[in-house]
Amino acid sequence: MKSYKYIVLALLLPFAIVSNAQDEDKTLKDVLTEALNDNSSGCSVTAKLVQAVGLMEQLGNTEDMEYLQAKESGRIQDLPNHPSEYKPGYLPEHRYIGYTLFYVPDTWWVEKLGKQLNDITVDDVAQYVLSNNLVSSSAANNQDYTSLDNALNQFVTYHILPAKIERDKLVIHFNELWYNVTDKVKTASVFDYYTTMGKRRLLKTYEASQTYGDRRQNVIWLNRFPVLDNGPHGNYTELACDADKQGVEIYEGEKVFTNGIMYPVSGVLSCSEEAMDNWVFERLRMDFTTLLPELMTNDIRCNPNDDDQSLRKGFPVDAEYKYLDNCIIKPGTRLYYLTGRMRKTYSWHNYQGDELNAVGQYDVTFTLPPVPRDGTYELRIGVSSAQNRGICKVYFGTDPENLRPIGLPLDMRRGLMYWNLGSGIVESNIGYEADDPNDDLANRHTDMLLKSQGYMKAPNSYYKVGNSITMRSEVSTYYSIGRRVLGEYDLQSDKKYYIRFANALDDESSQLYLDYIEICPKDVYLNPTAEEDIW
Repeated sequence: MKSYKYIVLALLLPFAIVSNAQDEDKTLKDVLTEALNDNSSGCSVTAKLVQAVGLMEQLGNTEDMEYLQAKESGRIQDLPNHPSEYKPGYLPEHRYIGYTLFYVPDTWWVEKLGKQLNDITVDDVAQYVLSNNLVSSSAANNQDYTSLDNALNQFVTYHILPAKIERDKLVIHFNELWYNVTDKVKTASVFDYYTTMGKRRLLKTYEASQTYGDRRQNVIWLNRFPVLDNGPHGNYTELACDADKQGVEIYEGEKVFTNGIMYPVSGVLSCSEEAMDNWVFERLRMDFTTLLPELMTNDIRCNPNDDDQSLRKGFPVDAEYKYLDNCIIKPGTRLYYLTGRMRKTYSWHNYQGDELNAVGQYDVTFTLPPVPRDGTYELRIGVSSAQNRGICKVYFGTDPENLRPIGLPLDMRRGLMYWNLGSGIVESNIGYEADDPNDDLANRHTDMLLKSQGYMKAPNSYYKVGNSITMRSEVSTYYSIGRRVLGEYDLQSDKKYYIRFANALDDESSQLYLDYIEICPKDVYLNPTAEEDIW
């Protein structure tokens, strides 16, 4: 069997960690420009690299003032009352621009390059990147550092995200398995995935209840791939982690500025083919809101407040103003952001506690994140079936203006057990059976029967706050939580893919429900030696 290795260099090198620093009057550009001539900053090498790849000016952007003018002038308006929420979709107050930068401290570079800090050059780092196979073998070995094809450019931009992400949102804690939002005791592994700047690649954030080995808590990692207790009766905690899959630790001591956050990390990230092989068994489950960096930067995503303005937002169609870079919103669409985080003892059935919800003659297209490696993948979406859902046409491909339809329209009213038709509720008759805790074989048979018809039970890794069962077991006559398989596709890591949802009904109150999407590699769902886990 092929050995999948991941290059992680110099984990946990000691260096001075300062307390969290905040300077809301400065941008990342301001701070990095100052660091170019300040050896005490701890990030002077990073500053040189950012300048060399041509990102310094971009990291000075703070806000889209044209959006603010359009909002204040009344050119764009709040969305009307949502048909089931009975409240408006409030326009975001601002369209701030933000970034997250994971930087390797100067002391790390001094030790690795064997030079005094003043003597370290951009060319030194570029050579180190190439010598240690930290980027794709197809990356250009030249000094055109501003090119997205350049090796140094790919290395630097793999450490930067186009969203300002606070520490408590690097991974989302809300309704993972038995997590309590009051005492905040972490019980199971959580993760998220983000698309980097520059040449689009995927970056994983991850936190375990305790890391394997040293049993540390409250440690967030980048690109960590542990062995999890993910059997039918497991608890989704770490069982082991190979040394070459430990990832890079995000240290405490981040620096917060007007338009971004800089997190010190324990070592460099690699995006080489060898590093990307670590993703071969990684099922990518991403909240739809994670695909939209503006929601994180503007404190819309998982805002803990429960006032009307925080519970629901609305976005203008692109013809009026394009607020979301990774979403095409066509005329006739009313796209809302909704959160079910109303109280600490109750929530909706959403993964991570929020959703996107569209009504009207909706027609929305999302840019999907890149896959980490070429291969065959299965596309799925999470669905909470209910009577107020609708039927949507789904399209997929590489040309957003000419996407191909995926099979028959998707009926979001039909759940695992019941079909919520306008005339009443009938049984779905697709073979659903609740899990038997004493018969794993029967449970697996049910899973196979459901999947043969394009259905899957929901993951076992999260639950509805206030309930005593996981989402995998959530079924009633009014709603059904599950997954729908959209199709199997050969995907390439260097291509951009889009998914489109369009209303198939005349009923403009019928809802498009978008909670999360899964992009699952074939090595997971069709592995001859290990069945896909229920988590």
